[in-house]
Amino acid sequence: MKMCILGVCLLVSVSSCHFGGKGTASTTDTVSFPNIQIYLEGQFKKMDSLHASLMLYGDRDSSAIGIDDARQLITPFMNTDENTSNGQYTRTVIQDSSHHRTIISFEAAGDSIPLNRVDVFLNSGSSVIGQLYIQYVQAGPDSSIRHQLIWKTDSSFTVITNVDHENQYPSGMRRQKVTWKLH
Repeated sequence: MKMCILGVCLLVSVSSCHFGGKGTASTTDTVSFPNIQIYLEGQFKKMDSLHASLMLYGDRDSSAIGIDDARQLITPFMNTDENTSNGQYTRTVIQDSSHHRTIISFEAAGDSIPLNRVDVFLNSGSSVIGQLYIQYVQAGPDSSIRHQLIWKTDSSFTVITNVDHENQYPSGMRRQKVTWKLH
């Protein structure tokens, strides 16, 4: 019993050190939602204007790809702004002092909203996006497809697609990572 209490105390103290005790959460019915499509289009315009070299790393192979191919990979995330008006989101703001950033997380209030999570990682002391995480779910009668996008500004993105079938384990997963060098 004493070891259990010691473990809980240690966990609480470590987590408060990790977030610096500055994490604040706010829940509201209407919150300003980031315009994902504009951000991603801006990243692609920058890649195009600087003649970026893109490389796709799949499960078993790698190949050079063009910007249009990269856009095709993130298609499920490009028209998400129309889905944000259909539902309510809660917003949580966390000051992550150990990584020198602020995380603003938007999470859907219910399961009926396809775009159910967006995390925006802002560089410390600025409003510059350093990273973006998006989760988009397409539900069918006997399966669901969960698309996840992890976008690192001016560097890379990873698309993870999970297909979950009813009464079937494990689910199918596909991971594709695209990196680029700006010239």
